[in-house]
Amino acid sequence: MPDEIVHVLPSLIEPMPDNPIHQLFFLLGCNLDYVPIQKYEAFLLGLQFLAALWFLWWFVKMMYNLLKGFLRGGI
Repeated sequence: MPDEIVHVLPSLIEPMPDNPIHQLFFLLGCNLDYVPIQKYEAFLLGLQFLAALWFLWWFVKMMYNLLKGFLRGGI
C-alpha cells in the first residue's frame, strides 16, 4: 500500500517552474518541486527549506534596518 502512494504522488503534484517563489528557493538551494521518497531526504529538504527561509528573513531584516535610517531622514 505505501508503495502505491509513492508511485502515484509524484504524478499528482505539478512542478511550478514559473512561480517566482519556487525559483527563489531553487536559487537558494532548495528544490520545492522534488518529492522525497525516504525520511532522510524529507529531513534534508526540510533543513534546506529552513536555511533558505532563514537567509530570506535575514536579508529582509538587514534591508529594513538599512532603509529605516533613510526613511527617518538620515538621523
